Amino acid sequence: TSTHYSMHGNTPFRFIGIKAEQ
Repeated sequence: TSTHYSMHGNTPFRFIGIKAEQ
């Protein structure tokens, strides 16, 4: 979600959040 993406910012978790969203 957008919240997940924003919360992690530029951390590696950002990539995980994107993959989870897809």
